[in-house]
Amino acid sequence: MDYEKIKGLIEAHFPDAQGLTQKSSLTDDLGLNSVDLFSIIMEIESIYDIELPTDAIGRLETIEDLVTEVREALQ
Repeated sequence: MDYEKIKGLIEAHFPDAQGLTQKSSLTDDLGLNSVDLFSIIMEIESIYDIELPTDAIGRLETIEDLVTEVREALQ
């Protein structure tokens, strides 16, 4: 799992998301709400057959944070 795959997933769900970087804020830059983020997390969990911690949503501020959580879950 890397940044490009997460970025692609977000862009697939939110086509207006342009110029994303690892430091892009999930809420401020992308305008995601908790339901949007939960939907993305559920898809990632399904694709990679992982389970992110239930408290992960509260820790996710940037795309980089999301990538880190996924990498940890894959170990």
